[in-house]
Amino acid sequence: MILVKHVLDDARKHLTVVNQQASIFESARILADRNTPLAVVCDSAGLLVGVISQSHLVNALATAGASAVNLNAGAMMTTPLLCCRT
Repeated sequence: MILVKHVLDDARKHLTVVNQQASIFESARILADRNTPLAVVCDSAGLLVGVISQSHLVNALATAGASAVNLNAGAMMTTPLLCCRT
């Protein structure tokens, strides 16, 4: 069995945070790195509010088309989140 405390160090190395107001372009620049499959979305106070991945970007483009340029990370992210502590 793998416990959360055993994966935290590796997870922290790959953790990327994006602001909820970040544009689709800022989000794409972050997620274009193949070592960053997922970004944590935080509000202006730094609180976790969701997650965003490359598939969120693709889905936004596929469904919103050209108007996707107006979307931000908050509009594309997945919520609610399940959090855990050690």
